[in-house]
Order: sequence, then C-alpha cells, then structure tokens
Amino acid sequence: MNEKYLRKLQQDMLLKNFTPGTHEDYYRYVKRFLDFTNKEAMTITYADIRRFIFHLKDYENKKASTINVYTAAIRFFFEYTLGYA
Repeated sequence: MNEKYLRKLQQDMLLKNFTPGTHEDYYRYVKRFLDFTNKEAMTITYADIRRFIFHLKDYENKKASTINVYTAAIRFFFEYTLGYA
C-alpha cells in the first residue's frame, strides 16, 4: 500500500547523505509506523502518530531515546518525503 512512499523515503535519505545505519533505522521505523497505522500514508493524521508513540511507550516500554529516533524518522518522512512542512 505504501511502497511508493517507502521508495521515495529511501531516495530522500540518499539525497540527504544519511549514513547507512541511519538509513536502515529510519526505513525500518517508518515502515513499522506505516504498518501499525494500516493506512495509506497521505491519510495518516496527527492522532495516528500520537497513538503510535503512546503504543511504543505504554505497551512496548521503549526508552525515551528510542522513541526520539522513531519520532525523528517519522518527522523526516512527513516533512521531506510527503512534503508536509
């Protein structure tokens, strides 16, 4: 459903010259977020993002540093890949 957006995300990260590790992490985290929402990327709302972050915190007991990386990846995806500024 979101393959075209994930391909564009990969291209955007190459253009920004992300390190291979950051590239892999951001791709994995954004894909996990998109799978969690089970929505087409352009229909995702701020409430969906909040629900995912609370899920990471409350149900998966992720550390703040891990949640920050998820948040950075999702922010990059929305700002650069989808064009929301």
